[in-house]
Amino acid sequence: MLFNTEAFILFGLSALTFVSPIHHNSERGIIRERKAVKGAKCSTKIFTKDQVGQAYAEAKAHVAAKTSVRGYPKRFGNNLSLDPKTKKCVGTPVYAGLMNDLIEYPIYADASGTVMLWSAAAGKIGGDMKYRVVLKANGNFVGVMEHTAGSSFKMCTLIEEEDETTGATSLIPDNTAETICTATTSTT
Repeated sequence: MLFNTEAFILFGLSALTFVSPIHHNSERGIIRERKAVKGAKCSTKIFTKDQVGQAYAEAKAHVAAKTSVRGYPKRFGNNLSLDPKTKKCVGTPVYAGLMNDLIEYPIYADASGTVMLWSAAAGKIGGDMKYRVVLKANGNFVGVMEHTAGSSFKMCTLIEEEDETTGATSLIPDNTAETICTATTSTT
């Protein structure tokens, strides 16, 4: 015989383990789907999926090119810091379970409420600059947040597109439930 049947079968089985179609997320071996970009309802502002998507795409492009505009995109510390005395994590995370490698990028609304891409002129012409798109360093969409009093942030609620017949929006709960803290987090 020209080949060993036993060796052939073992080689074939071992080759199958390397071409498995299952995608594993590198985060602690958890298999997760990417969160889709959605609209967002913040305390006084609603952003459509397209508006959030524009800011998200712009942020991803800057991250990939390693460029920035007026300091953005930048690392988001998720409202956490390490207390040097107790060595414990302090602060309330905006996104529980996502403590590292978060990036923020502005969704800029001018004085008339028109959402614009972040630029060197943004903020010099007035308008509301407290909203941010949040993504992971790997480019995955996380959500939208807003600056509140002081240096705090608050997560905005992700929404489906508005129903054109009723004008109603459907809310989407955020499903990030893990709670961890690491020494690499810092307050932004």
